[in-house]
Amino acid sequence: MATMIAVAMVTILLLHKTRCDSSEAAVNGYLKSFAGKRRLQQDVVTNIGSSKTNFGRQEDMLRMLYEAMHGVFISAEISLQSHSFTTTSPFPTHNQDLLESLSLIYENCALFADLY
Repeated sequence: MATMIAVAMVTILLLHKTRCDSSEAAVNGYLKSFAGKRRLQQDVVTNIGSSKTNFGRQEDMLRMLYEAMHGVFISAEISLQSHSFTTTSPFPTHNQDLLESLSLIYENCALFADLY
């Protein structure tokens, strides 16, 4: 399931790419960065799952991750709303704050799917 969600997210990114208001190189750079962050996240999930620590410790680590992700989602949502960003808006390579907020949502959605 996590793989399907990650594929769907890359598809969304590619659809944004077709409506991009800036250079293709900027979007390709973002996609490479996203792929690199995904590999790091997958390593973290693998380490949590294969950790030799007790179940209670794993549960605590997951709870901390979920709480942190929730805060990230709230903060990013507020930022996107303040910029009037919608799903039909072009990919925001011209606005670093907006791009960062969108990136955090994509990355944390994928991480959440991996943890689930």
